[in-house]
Amino acid sequence: MPEQLRPSIPKLPVSNSLSAVILPLASTDLLPKVIMGVDPGTQVMGYAVIEVQGQRVTVLRYDVIDMKKLGTNHALKLKKIFERMVELIEEFLPDELAIEAPFYGGNVQSMLKLGRAQGVAIAACLSR
Repeated sequence: MPEQLRPSIPKLPVSNSLSAVILPLASTDLLPKVIMGVDPGTQVMGYAVIEVQGQRVTVLRYDVIDMKKLGTNHALKLKKIFERMVELIEEFLPDELAIEAPFYGGNVQSMLKLGRAQGVAIAACLSR
């Protein structure tokens, strides 16, 4: 092949310990990324799942986990959060999690419950 028709391969710095040529990978902006957003709560917990590819954002699902009918049994509410989060993770296989940070509203007991709900949601994500 004549020199002027030969494709040029960029020369990249390669560590002395490597014996292979390292070529740049395609931009990761072109690969789809699934992001799950969670608004933790012990009565109602909101969530949304989106897919981002380049500049395009597609909403895959948004809904709430309603736990009002479980009454005051906090352990059952935490169990429901964990189970539903695991179901969503297994269905959508998110690449990232965005979870709202709790803020102190004056009621310490509510803050503790909200922190537990947030912790269970994070634990569900880490378990998968």
